[in-house]
Amino acid sequence: HLTSVKDPKGLTTTYAWDALDNNTSVTSPDTGKSTRTFDAAGNVPTSTDARGKVTTYAYDALNRKISETRAGGPNVQFQYDQGTNGTGRLTKITDGTGSTAYSYDANGRIIQKLQTIGTLSWKTSYAYDAGGRVASVTYPSGTIITYGYDAAGRAVSAKAGAQNLFTGATYAPFGGVTGWVQGNGAAYARTIDQNNRVSGFSVPGRSVTLTYNAGDRITATAVNAAAAKTYGYDALARLTSFSAGTTGQTYTYDADGNRLTAALKNGTTTNNFTYAFPSTSNRLTSVGGAATETFTYDASGNTLTDAPSYVFTYDDRGRLVSSKIGAIIKTYGVNGLGQRVSKRDAATPSTDTYFVYDEAGHLIGEYNSSGARIEETVWLGDLPVATIQASGFFFIAPDHLGAPYQITNAAKAQVWLWDHDPFGADAPTGSLVYSLRFPGQYYDSETRLNYNYYRDYSPKLGRYIESDPIGLGGGINTYTYAESDPVSKADPLGLDVYACTQPLHGLGEFYGRLFYDPDSNPLFHQYLTVQRPWSGPGSKGGQDRSGNPFWSRGKKSEGDGASSGVCRRIVKDKVCMDDCVEEAINGSRPQYSLIGGRFLGGQNCQDWASDVIKKCQASCR
Repeated sequence: HLTSVKDPKGLTTTYAWDALDNNTSVTSPDTGKSTRTFDAAGNVPTSTDARGKVTTYAYDALNRKISETRAGGPNVQFQYDQGTNGTGRLTKITDGTGSTAYSYDANGRIIQKLQTIGTLSWKTSYAYDAGGRVASVTYPSGTIITYGYDAAGRAVSAKAGAQNLFTGATYAPFGGVTGWVQGNGAAYARTIDQNNRVSGFSVPGRSVTLTYNAGDRITATAVNAAAAKTYGYDALARLTSFSAGTTGQTYTYDADGNRLTAALKNGTTTNNFTYAFPSTSNRLTSVGGAATETFTYDASGNTLTDAPSYVFTYDDRGRLVSSKIGAIIKTYGVNGLGQRVSKRDAATPSTDTYFVYDEAGHLIGEYNSSGARIEETVWLGDLPVATIQASGFFFIAPDHLGAPYQITNAAKAQVWLWDHDPFGADAPTGSLVYSLRFPGQYYDSETRLNYNYYRDYSPKLGRYIESDPIGLGGGINTYTYAESDPVSKADPLGLDVYACTQPLHGLGEFYGRLFYDPDSNPLFHQYLTVQRPWSGPGSKGGQDRSGNPFWSRGKKSEGDGASSGVCRRIVKDKVCMDDCVEEAINGSRPQYSLIGGRFLGGQNCQDWASDVIKKCQASCR
């Protein structure tokens, strides 16, 4: 087992394991020491972070998590098997914000989600066609979005009532979206090169081209063939320079990728900044420029103060639950799924905002203090395509990363444009208010941070204010954003899915290792892993036999990860895939058959893992 990792700065993270191969503790220079206990079934009954905050987990007889209990809250209850078609499925979550209830059809598909906070509630409903595809979604406002599909089952159109939102969507041969006609009749197009990279996109009045180097880093972007913005990188592919006419930025980094200096040029003026870090961690302690900012942290590496302006508070899960800026105090409600569902101000409750997400983790709506719609966003896969607001329908053109770039109105006039610096610090221009930023991010004007699902990102600092909850699984520096290359990469902060292989236990320990080579023969066991934040349980599992290897009832495999093996990331930071794969891991199994039975519905471990990945990739396009 891995027992320690020393990073380039010389900081060491250590891991401890028990006799049953369970990872019982992690000691990190950034997050301190966290511990876990395990029961006989491999479940995690307790976890304790470096602040001493203890979470107790309870499970039912089927090893399904039924509760999370914390002395300081929030406490979460999970209920299963309720109502029509609810058997074997999660049907309700009750937490500190309120509750979320699910209803299912006979095929196990979600047909309704009811989110309740206090006296307010928001209902999202789903209908399916004969092919099992989502035919329509009824948003909490009552707006019904209907979808059309091509012969290959790909979404090609969507409308809200009689209003088209997009039509004629096209796809590259290998699956990527190459464009559509917006609801106002304007064309949006994306060019995808032979390396599956977006090499350009065009929106009303603007055509953007991107140039890549041999390492797949974007070195230039040009709008309408004007002078290009250029980007430079160091040997570790970290962004070191940005130039756009009379403006520019340069950066230097330490061995762990912490920003040490920044020079921000605007015309004839250059503002220089220096960043200080202790030798014992990657926690930023100060930024020096015309004025000095200082930062303090709790034992788990969460930023408590950004002096002289901001004070932050975290719950026992380590989630940001309040911010104080002078006399302004905002509180944030995070539900049992880890989604931020409310932003409230006790002094001015009329400004309270509530949020609703779809089952892929996309933000689909913001609602005011009375529960009415502020805006709702419609998605094509992971790309935002339209926003519906009180003043009408508006049409979104995303950039190469999937972030909103331009928004136009019914007359094809530009009302919003986010043509930003590399780390996203520039504000959008235009008359429309829209708060989505980099993929998975929502801009909070009170803190000037972007809420990013599990963490909060500072565009000004180019880093998160909390350490990565999955530890070094997200990279050697747990605070950096997109490995310091925000031009070419994004971090929606979903969770990673891995396909893992290990010696086939049916061959015995000796022969299993002798023949173990997943690259050249099929004699290996395969299972799937979803990596959750370390302080809570993740999921891993595969397909195994309960009896005869050629035809018997399938069951969840045991001992996954106990033998030496190889794990390969299937998809990074895609919430839909994480949730889909985790549901399969924790769900029932098909009939087991070592060979030949797949045609009769039987699957061996490799068949099952491959089938789950394919189905989840198809449903999460």
